[in-house]
Parts: sequence; structure tokens; C-alpha cells
Amino acid sequence: MMGYTFSELIDIDKLYPVLSEEQKKLRISEERFRLAAEEKTKRSEALLAAVIEAGADAIVVVSNNGKPLKHNEKFLKMFDFGTEIFNLQKLHEREALIIKYFKNACDIIKHTQSIYDHPEKERCDILELKDGRTIERYSKPFYLEGKRMGRVWSYRDITERKQAEEQLKYNYAHDSLTTVYNRTYFAQKINEMEAEKCALAGIIVCDIDGLKLVNDTMGHRIGDDLLISAAGILQECSEGNKVYRIGGDEFAILISNTSEKHIEKIVNKIKIVLSQYNNANSKIHLTLSIGFAVRHQLSIGMKALLREADNNMYREKLYHSQSNRSAIVDTLMKALEARDFITEGHADRLQYLVKDMAIELELSESRITILRLLAQFHDIGKVGISDSILFKRGRLTQEEMFEMKRHSEIGFRIAQSAPDLISIASLILKHHEHWNGNGYPLGLKEEQIPLECRMLAIVDAYDAMTSNRPYRKGMTQGEAIAELQRCAGTQFDPHLVTRFIQMLKEKEGNDEVI
Repeated sequence: MMGYTFSELIDIDKLYPVLSEEQKKLRISEERFRLAAEEKTKRSEALLAAVIEAGADAIVVVSNNGKPLKHNEKFLKMFDFGTEIFNLQKLHEREALIIKYFKNACDIIKHTQSIYDHPEKERCDILELKDGRTIERYSKPFYLEGKRMGRVWSYRDITERKQAEEQLKYNYAHDSLTTVYNRTYFAQKINEMEAEKCALAGIIVCDIDGLKLVNDTMGHRIGDDLLISAAGILQECSEGNKVYRIGGDEFAILISNTSEKHIEKIVNKIKIVLSQYNNANSKIHLTLSIGFAVRHQLSIGMKALLREADNNMYREKLYHSQSNRSAIVDTLMKALEARDFITEGHADRLQYLVKDMAIELELSESRITILRLLAQFHDIGKVGISDSILFKRGRLTQEEMFEMKRHSEIGFRIAQSAPDLISIASLILKHHEHWNGNGYPLGLKEEQIPLECRMLAIVDAYDAMTSNRPYRKGMTQGEAIAELQRCAGTQFDPHLVTRFIQMLKEKEGNDEVI
């Protein structure tokens, strides 16, 4: 019987005049049931469509044989192939489409087939698209009146979540500055190598010499550059083995199935590449103390092997620590020269002036030697002060002045690290103290200030005033002497100012100052 609306059923007599009354009632009852069923189906489909469309995920509903029944707009927007997949009836055509758009196409096809082999189970898998996105796919059977009708597939773009997870994993295992593996991951690998029962294992330990001195003088940015360079050199030479930063200035390389000869080869390569780096980078000298250890039997634990490598590294550090510190100080002096602090004969003039003044005061040869050394290196701490402050033409701000005053302490630390300069370390620290106690960094006054520092203060000021600068012309000798006299008793030792002026007059050969 063809379907009719309920209003049409009123005219059932016209449609079926030959039917009995009982037959007519039966026909009406059947048709009412059909219409109710159709209405229920429509409402269910509308509800299903509304639910699918309102869902946060891309959704597609398929029949038991895989034929698409419903989908939402999010599904079409998520995938470039749009409705194309719904027009494909054959399995191999759908598989070809999967291969076109997905990286792990074979895995997807196998996983999908396994789902249809076990249709009662819920499944979840990860899809990798060729455009770089990561999609989480979830599949679940759906039932109608107890009968399994098909499956609901939902798709969620988890690209950002996946990237965040990968970043967390990366951060867990890597040092943020040098990008090599960190101490946490190193400890984990040590334990893994212990559990693997690998008898042939080796550890190389490297320590950057003088990193603290570089940080204290040149600043942490330069120190960070050294750390990054050291990590790069070790990665270049590690022959594919992982490099770890296990301390502030310490690195390690773990090597499985190795020999002492192999590790010595890696160590020698590190030294060669390090030498090449220093030849190409004169800005700051990079030196590494290296120690290694190799085990040949399981009775030696990995932690004991690490201690042995560490001890060997520290023995090497002690062996050449003096020469390494001297190399660093030499590098700092070159940096000082490059920044125009002791160029144009300033250091030479100071040495001659302090020598002449020392002779005027009848000081011993040993004190004259100390004075000349102080004249040459008193400003070495300025390598740790930024150019924006050192070369600023106008008045320094309070913060800039505070930073500038640090150079005495920086110079003190440098001198303490260099055997050739340790004798003047204390003098470098105090060479900006004033006679009236208003100097820095210790606020010493009068005779508390070493004689050498009081002498240098006068000579340094005089040479600075009488020398030309890019931003000003130097004073005349007479103007500079007048300024020294004005500051005598406050900044300078008044007795030494008198003796210095007397020395200048004698050098001129008469009592008139030019």
C-alpha cells in the first residue's frame, strides 16, 4: 500500500470502496503506525544531526559496511578531501584517498580493518596528516533498539597538544641554554646503562676552565657563549654519542661498547677542534680540562666510573690551571686593548710618570716595578663594563655609575686569578679610593689608601686631563695642574700633589708651568 497522510485516510472509502469495515479499520491502523514510525525516525535523525553538529569534534556516522550516513560541518572543514570520501563506494578508492592525505596510511588502513573485524569494541588511534597536523580518532559502535547499526567516528585536532607534549618531553631531557641533554637525563641514562649489564662502557668528562672568572669579568652573556661553543664542539666530536651538561661548567659524553683507544681518539679530536676554534675566535679563549674512564668488567659500577673520569679531569685541571688562567687573562687584556682603554700610549705614559714620581719620592726598585705593573693593568676590570657606559659622552646615571664602579672589584678578581698580577690585585681594588674617604669600593681615607694607589690616582687624572679625546680637546698642563690643586685634600693626597707638580716643574727646567 502506498503511503498517505492522515487527512487522506479520511477518504479511505473513496480509495478502497470494496473493503469491509474491518479491513478499512485495519488499513487505517497500519497507516497510522507507519506514519508514527516515520515521524519517530525523522525526530531521531534530526536529534542525531543536532547532536553531531553541536559536538566539539569532527564526526561521521557510518553503517556496518562502512557507508557514511551522517557527518557534521567540522568533519568537512577538518579534512581537505571534504565530501569526496562519501562519493567513493569501493574500498580501494577510499584507501587511495587515505594514502594521499595521511603519513601513516598503512597503519590507518590496518587499524581500520581491525576495527571492522571486531565491531563491538571501542578504538582510539592517532592519525598523522601530511600537512603536519596530528588527529586523534575515536570509534564506537552505536545501537538502535538493541541492534548494532554502525559506528560513530570522532576526530579531534591535537596538533597543539602534541607539540606541547613534545616540548615538555624535550625540556625534561635537554639543557635550555646549550640544547644538549641535561643532568636529569644523564642520571637516567647512567641507570639504564647499569641495568643493561654492558661491560664495555666509557665516560668523558669536560670542564670549562675559568668560566667563573669570565662571568665575573666579561659578564654572563659571554660566559653563556662559551658554554654554547663548548657544547657545539663536543657534539661535533662525539661521533653520534649523546652529550650532557651535568653542571654549571661541566659536560659529559656517555659511550657504550667502546674501548680506551676509541675514547682517546674522541678526546684528541676534541682538542684539535678546540684549538681550531680558539685560532678563529680571538674574542675570548676557551679551554677545557678533560678526563675519561673506561670499564672492562661489570663489577665496576657506572657511578664509580663517573667518579674516576671526574677525578682524572680534575687532575688535568690542576696540572695546567695556572697556564689556563694566564691565557684567559691574556685574552682579557687583548679585549681591553680592543676597547680602546690602553691605546694611544696611555699605559706607557702612566708607567713613565709613576716611575719618575717614584724616583722623586726615592722609592725602591721593587716598588717601582709594582707601580709600573699597576699603571699597565689597573683598568683591566673595565672589560666587564658595557660599551654603552664606558663610551657615554654625557653624565652617567646613578645606575650607570654604580655599574662603572664595579670595575675595581672585577679587576681585583682577574688579578687574583693570574700569577703575574696577583701582587697588584689589592692595589687594583683600591685605586679609586679618595683622600677624604668618598672613593670606592671600600671608602678608605688618607693613609689607609696604599701609597701606590694615591700616586696612580694623581698621575692617571693628569694624563686623562691633558690627553685629547674624540669628544673633547685635552687641557693645557697649567689647567690640569690647577685642577689637581683644586682637588688636593679631597680626591688626592695633598702632599703627593705638591711633589708631583714639583716634579713636572723640574722636568720643564724652570719654575713656570706651561
